[in-house]
Amino acid sequence: MNTLLLVILLCGVMGSMSMAEVYTVQSGDSLGGIATQHGVTVKQLQEWNKIQNANAIYVGQKIKVSAPARPAPENLDRVKVIRLKERLSLLDLATELNMSVSDLRELNGWNYSEGVVFDIGSLIRINP
Repeated sequence: MNTLLLVILLCGVMGSMSMAEVYTVQSGDSLGGIATQHGVTVKQLQEWNKIQNANAIYVGQKIKVSAPARPAPENLDRVKVIRLKERLSLLDLATELNMSVSDLRELNGWNYSEGVVFDIGSLIRINP
């Protein structure tokens, strides 16, 4: 797995761990641009952030750019959590871990597109 994994952080059920990402609105941002940048839809951003008017965002506003994390599936007795050592897309991460994209999505409670990129230091649940 070359340089993908820095360390296995923790074993055990991680159902309460939140993996939702937050973005801070910058000058010139639009909800459409933020959605595109994070591989989600404007409608999803509005739902997750209770935004009625897609044109009414403001500089400094904290926007959830991922779905609220769902609990880990109940049939898992143990999961491992890894911290990324390099930036990877969801598809590259799944390939590197020899897991399917759908398994990673289910395990982590994500609704991301395959092209979403995870930053260095991101915590990811994987099967043991």
